Amino acid sequence: MSPEEFLKKFKSHADAKKALLEYYAAFQISAVESEPVAALTSSLGFSLGSAGWVNTSEDMLRASRRFSDLLTKTLGARFGDEKDLSDLIRRAAHNAVSFNQTEKQFLDAVTNDIVNILSQDFEIFLPNRLVYLGPKITPLKIGNVRVLKLSDLEKEIQPVVAKLQTKYMNMSVEFDHEKQRATFKQANIGIEVPSSAMMWAVKARASKTHLYEEALWQIGIATSLMRLFSGKWDGRIPSFRDIEPDAVVQDRYVGDNALVRNGQKLSYGGSKFVGAYIVDGKISKDLRAKKTQSIFEKVFAYKPGTLGEQVFNALGWLTKGRQALDRSERLLYFFTAIEAILTRNNKDSPVIDTIARHGSVMLAASIEKRPGVAKRFKDLYAHRSATVHRGTRNASANAVANAHYLATLLILVALKKGNLSEKHKTFSDALGAASYGTIWP
Repeated sequence: MSPEEFLKKFKSHADAKKALLEYYAAFQISAVESEPVAALTSSLGFSLGSAGWVNTSEDMLRASRRFSDLLTKTLGARFGDEKDLSDLIRRAAHNAVSFNQTEKQFLDAVTNDIVNILSQDFEIFLPNRLVYLGPKITPLKIGNVRVLKLSDLEKEIQPVVAKLQTKYMNMSVEFDHEKQRATFKQANIGIEVPSSAMMWAVKARASKTHLYEEALWQIGIATSLMRLFSGKWDGRIPSFRDIEPDAVVQDRYVGDNALVRNGQKLSYGGSKFVGAYIVDGKISKDLRAKKTQSIFEKVFAYKPGTLGEQVFNALGWLTKGRQALDRSERLLYFFTAIEAILTRNNKDSPVIDTIARHGSVMLAASIEKRPGVAKRFKDLYAHRSATVHRGTRNASANAVANAHYLATLLILVALKKGNLSEKHKTFSDALGAASYGTIWP
């Protein structure tokens, strides 16, 4: 959400404003009545700020919860967080009381604080345990996500570090490429940041609280796009049946066989092959192609309510499915990716019928083959429903691989044949019309 969009929505949000002013009124009463000794024994807690010791009252809690719930819905999952908003208005109330501000000044201060959160420009750098660039391959961009080497990161941040050093004279950063780590130092205190030989760089529009979560989601989308837009990956790429390693967190035992007792026998040692994405010159050329880069940019710059938004979501669920260990969990993620593309907002039509008909339109090689493709979707949906509604864990390896395959094909068709900027409803209506026996697209 942009600051402008928030201001437009908040301007007419009477309930949120009412809750905010109720909180300020209750805070002012508590600020006047509170004493340090009483605050320490308060059953509802207290806060310490520029207004002094302030007991938390029932009215404050009620208004704070109401405001934070309403604003979390308004701001959305990337920026909305109930605790962050509660903390924000408490700090603003302390400042407002200490400066004897009016209700309007308090309301304006809270609004400005939220606008500042929405205006932040974050890029987060995380260890990359999944994608490796060849020796001569320069940083690779996939929408908002980049793959780069630790040495590239060192060069990139030097200007920023130099600028900070003019303000903090005792600040420095050291890169140890042999040990694959970066350490920031200030006043003889060293702080090692998560790093590895390969790094992710993610530009993410989110609050700092949800930055890591959003970055992981976008890394997943970038990884799915990489898989789809080059056919030259070698045998190390995770297959449709493989568990894809975590993109950020390293498991030093990944691939190793655990100790197993079978009666009076023990088995141990050995290891399994661990998948990875190795970007060589040919793959790099595929992913940097002008047309491909244009598609990447469109996916990450989707507009709400469009096919692009649904593809963005589907790509993320596709990666979640590849990285899940439990077969039923994998199937749920893959089917969620399928539903993101095919489910329409129409309560009058059964979900599975819509998915089967629309999916067959997108994937069948001919109109005559649509019933067979539709049956594949319906068979998979039975597994999905058994898990969601009855808690069953009966998804077979073949069912999971089939769901992965169908989800991948659907997303690829949507990317190459669909119009990412059109409304998802328009896209669904076109599939619905074609499901009666006409050609699509």
